[in-house]
Amino acid sequence: MGAINVGLKEYQIMKRMRIFTKEQVDAFHDISRKDWPVSTYVPEQSFVESEMHPVMARIELEEDKLTEEDRKSDPVLAPFYDDVDRQLTREDFLQSLVDLKHVYEAYDSVIDNYEMLAPLQATGPMTRWAYLEEDIDALTELMGVDAPEPSEVGAGYGDEIKSIAARSQPGVLGHLYNFYKEWDMGGRTVIKSTAARLNIPRNFKLARRDGDSWNIAATLDVIADKWTPEQKEECLTELSRANQLASQLVTLLHGTEMEEEEDEEGEEEGGEDK
Repeated sequence: MGAINVGLKEYQIMKRMRIFTKEQVDAFHDISRKDWPVSTYVPEQSFVESEMHPVMARIELEEDKLTEEDRKSDPVLAPFYDDVDRQLTREDFLQSLVDLKHVYEAYDSVIDNYEMLAPLQATGPMTRWAYLEEDIDALTELMGVDAPEPSEVGAGYGDEIKSIAARSQPGVLGHLYNFYKEWDMGGRTVIKSTAARLNIPRNFKLARRDGDSWNIAATLDVIADKWTPEQKEECLTELSRANQLASQLVTLLHGTEMEEEEDEEGEEEGGEDK
């Protein structure tokens, strides 16, 4: 079954039914996007750049100031520091991919279910679950195991996203933007480095750049242009929690011991220079 020229509605139906291949998803992006409704309206001021980015920068600055003891005492990060001497394994990596897929699907679900988020159906994250399915299938075949169920972290993250969306669509958009900014940019590097460290002979498709993710900010600006000040505040208020949830997945995937080893390598190099 080759490439098919479909409209947005047909794409959404097929996406939910999971009846096409990754190659067909790429084909939809190439030949069908021109038939989909695309907004040409550009707000005079970008909500993402003028209001979200300053808040996110402040949150990241506060996080950078945390000491190791602060991180260990943080209720969000503490569970990952309980056994810092345990080496990251392929099983950990597989579990992280399963959790990540669960979160992507949660975002995909809320985008489909709420009218305010509808513009993201055409310009948002529509291929990442397909990449993850292929990566997970390849890794389980390599390891000779079945894919596990989502962990408490992954399942909790997905459930929280759906809960937030039910009470505040602006709020869940804060989470969505933070998540995709984190994983489409920094996450690709983390996946590549972790796979290399675990000697996994595969170029993970999730580590590839996804052009759709770069459209999220522009689409979010169009959506936010109609918001009241209260709705904008709902979005900004969620950014701190969004960063905490993303930190959980990053720590689970990257491993706390990796950070320690990197620090040790830096000290050794510094010692040799002296």
